[in-house]
Amino acid sequence: EGLGTTAGAARLVPVLASIGLLLATAWLGTLLYDRRSALWGALVLATTLAFLSFARVAMSDMLLTLWTTLAVAVAVLAYRPAAPAWAVPVLGAVAGLGFATKGPVALLVPGLAVLLLLWENRRPSPRPRLAGLLRLPCGWRPLALGALAFAALGLGWFALVRRRLGTEPLVTFFFRENLERFAGEAYDVGRPFWFYPPAYLAEGLPWSLFLPIALWRLLRSRDGDQAARTRFLSLWVALVLVPLSLSRGKIDYYLLPVYPALSLVIGRYLAAVPWRRADRAWAGVVLLAQAAALALVLAVPPRIPAEWLPGGPPRALLVGVVAVGALLLLAAAVRPTAARATLALVSLVAA
Repeated sequence: EGLGTTAGAARLVPVLASIGLLLATAWLGTLLYDRRSALWGALVLATTLAFLSFARVAMSDMLLTLWTTLAVAVAVLAYRPAAPAWAVPVLGAVAGLGFATKGPVALLVPGLAVLLLLWENRRPSPRPRLAGLLRLPCGWRPLALGALAFAALGLGWFALVRRRLGTEPLVTFFFRENLERFAGEAYDVGRPFWFYPPAYLAEGLPWSLFLPIALWRLLRSRDGDQAARTRFLSLWVALVLVPLSLSRGKIDYYLLPVYPALSLVIGRYLAAVPWRRADRAWAGVVLLAQAAALALVLAVPPRIPAEWLPGGPPRALLVGVVAVGALLLLAAAVRPTAARATLALVSLVAA
């Protein structure tokens, strides 16, 4: 109320959530890899097209992505040796905040990562019973505190809504905004099962083209820990894509919760993998393709409504940035290294 009902006030929440998301991504990267890889992963995320676009849109999806990423980071922390006692209660609190923000999907996305952690940390047991296989990261008291925190933060809001407004808002939210989005005809139906990989390829630019070689190099690494942690991130993303792809309603920003994981994979590749001939060839082709795309934009400008464009001097500056960016990418493609490719792409997006 203090900021008024303005577009800027509405955008303040996703902007702050996006800054928090960068910090959460860096923390998750530190837990899984190291500080250098975490920094590069956060840098990749910060200069990704989808992140920059939706970080300034007044929707709840960026806030949801913050909570899901934080939840996965806390879950990873809970399984580390000598994990703090507060990890599981905080996990419940973060899951509750996510549930209050967007509903059941806030449990599904980090919940799949938690299931992977449970499986990876299972006890070897000759008994086939599940209870004999699972190794929980804590005792029952932290679990109870976590459940209590989730109930207070995640369910408390909906209890207050029901008390004040009755059940109609809850029916609309849980059935129309959740169940019908998945199984009904409510929103954006008719898109194919394979909609999301091309969506990431386009909106994950300029980094998405590095993902295939990053996965190939990291998963085949002789460093067992590096391969295992990359496998965890990639399996988590793959599991999240299953219900998203099965959903009848498909929208590009539903992919936002997987961008931190994919950015960390690419960041680890850029920060820690020594480049060979195949890496340099791949990077050269990617940089050349992106330079050519910028040159095409200059040669054949896209049709954009005049009222969407700035005035003369800012527009000329934008054209200059695109032209210099194309030359910068072209120069980096001549003798590509991880540092040169990263510097060229980060500088272009920042400019």
